[in-house]
Amino acid sequence: LAKWNNDGTISFIGRRDNQVKINGYRIELNEINSIIMSFPHINKTHTITVKSGTTYQIVSYFSADKIITINDLKAYLQSKLVFYMIPTYLIQIEEFPLTVNGKINTKALPKPQFSKQNKYTAPRNALEQTIHTILSSLLQIDKISIDDNFFDIGCDSLIAIKFQIEALKRKLDISYNDIFTYPTIRLLSEKKSNKIIYNIDKDYNYENINKLIEKNKSDNLSNISNFKNNRLLLFGSTGFLGAHILDEYLSYNSNNKVYCIIRRKSLISPEERLKKILKFYFDDKYDNLFENRIFVIEGDITQENLGMSNHNLSELLGNIDLVINSAAIVKHYGDSNLFNLVNVNGTQNIVNICKTFRKKLYHISTLSVSGMGIATNEEERIIFDESSFYVGQDLNNIYLFTKFKAEKIVLEEINNGLNATILRIGNLTNRFSDGKFQINISENAFINKIKSILNLGVIQNSFLKHSTEFTPVDYCAKAIINIINTNNNFSILHLFNVNIIKFTDLIDYINQLGYKLQAVSNETFSQQVNIFLNDNKLKNKISGIVTDLNKNKLLNYSYKNLINADITNKFLNTIGFLWPILDFEYFKKFFNYLKSNGFLNI
Repeated sequence: LAKWNNDGTISFIGRRDNQVKINGYRIELNEINSIIMSFPHINKTHTITVKSGTTYQIVSYFSADKIITINDLKAYLQSKLVFYMIPTYLIQIEEFPLTVNGKINTKALPKPQFSKQNKYTAPRNALEQTIHTILSSLLQIDKISIDDNFFDIGCDSLIAIKFQIEALKRKLDISYNDIFTYPTIRLLSEKKSNKIIYNIDKDYNYENINKLIEKNKSDNLSNISNFKNNRLLLFGSTGFLGAHILDEYLSYNSNNKVYCIIRRKSLISPEERLKKILKFYFDDKYDNLFENRIFVIEGDITQENLGMSNHNLSELLGNIDLVINSAAIVKHYGDSNLFNLVNVNGTQNIVNICKTFRKKLYHISTLSVSGMGIATNEEERIIFDESSFYVGQDLNNIYLFTKFKAEKIVLEEINNGLNATILRIGNLTNRFSDGKFQINISENAFINKIKSILNLGVIQNSFLKHSTEFTPVDYCAKAIINIINTNNNFSILHLFNVNIIKFTDLIDYINQLGYKLQAVSNETFSQQVNIFLNDNKLKNKISGIVTDLNKNKLLNYSYKNLINADITNKFLNTIGFLWPILDFEYFKKFFNYLKSNGFLNI
């Protein structure tokens, strides 16, 4: 809401949609109110945020026709809402205080009594005292019990990065992952986890899956034919890749139509959500196509039949030729229940629909399912190609673990009659055409690494013998649309730009653009990192790489499993698709876009 003043200036009043942001999560308070109102006997509710220390807590007030047991109400909310939307305090009142205008008087509501869930236990040794000192400073809380969960008292992924910076300064043997795995001072000091370790079920018999994916060989190249389709059912159209898949599909053929399943979010309709996304990426290109070529259907992949009636679902699937699932939670940390709900259960629901209505499914996955481990020597490294699935890789990360489980569902169902192909996607980067990047630039880990290295001004000499991958999102979408317009027998394909960039060339391009990046010895690199870590004005400038620094303050991106896409690349070449060669002009657009958006101010 804003007010236009008589002098021509505009005064900002506040948000109209009652949306807030807490610990990095966008929360619509009215959604919380709606769920509370669905609990028996409650007749009115109001939710606000109250500052506690450096963070905000959600407080929900309610009135009812009987005394409500708070634990019962909280358990009910936990079954309906994701963890970050659960109110910290639930307060029952007899009646709501009102203003003279009949609105709820929030200032007259009783204040919650802030208290910790755990009895206070002081640090027991020097290490616990150091961890306490760091957390106390970051969260501005004087006394933190060694049994207080970091994320219950205000810690989030950004605070975790700042914690990692302070731990590195003090030479503590604590990694970024440790903060999530051992989320109390006691557990972190003892490295004892009360968290689930996301290990693969090694007792599972992978024989049938391995037999299936072994067929992803050159022999399939002789069995390719055209697949005529012009009606696509797309999940995840509001995502970075999903929006570009929609764009490329509509551009491929003027008769093509896209049916988009989108969940209602806050007070914005699914159609308005998609329109805003397409407006950002493609200006007014699609403003007039929502009547005859883009069809938005409200639905939720976490619900059976997408939350639709059997009749409506049958009518929808009768109108489409194939399905692309690009919907997923792609953050690397968060509530495991939510990740499983969307990435695993959501995939199962889509698979069930495709099997029932006999529709071809293209499931978007990630090349990161190859694992997280760092190679200590060349002998440890193995090839991870289109015929690889479980090779003993480290997937102790909720995002990677749930994407692996989703792939397992698809592969199992292919053996049970599902017609599907998994598309493992590489490192998506700025568009090749104009350098435009995703809406939430600051949430992209790869771009944050680049920014931090540019801020540091140096890179280790060892990087000069390596290369890195940039897969422009528009070309990735082109590859996908080329693939879905064929009949093929591949169960897995790897999509990334095989024209990788040598670090020597990348550094040269960066310096040509006016940035200063120098290759230095490990010792000099470590010294520069220490300079930044010990300067309060500089330490946050390298937050994008602190999670990757080892105890010697050095970077190592040499992963155990080498990604291979030879079969996919032969297939793409056969159907007339070639990945672009990225030269100085691409990186000029790449960095200029980041600079024009204020993300790079070096």
